[in-house]
Amino acid sequence: MPTSPAEQRTIQTAIDCADRETRERMRAQADAACRSIGSTASTQVIKGRTQKEFEYSVEMLVRLEATELGKGAFYRMKRRFGLMRKYFR
Repeated sequence: MPTSPAEQRTIQTAIDCADRETRERMRAQADAACRSIGSTASTQVIKGRTQKEFEYSVEMLVRLEATELGKGAFYRMKRRFGLMRKYFR
């Protein structure tokens, strides 16, 4: 199940309150989580907590990019799919 609207608001609030250095750290952590889970997914099905962590990390990356670029909902939707493809190769 994708991130809920409440989780999306939590992520966006964290991004809006963060300084540049904190955003970079958030990006690095989310990217590392996606890479780790993506490599696991190549050998087994992910589910439960791992799937939720992946979805949360993707949402974090998407919202960081959209905030920095001043993009909206359509950009975020397209980017989510792009990141999922990227990490599940």
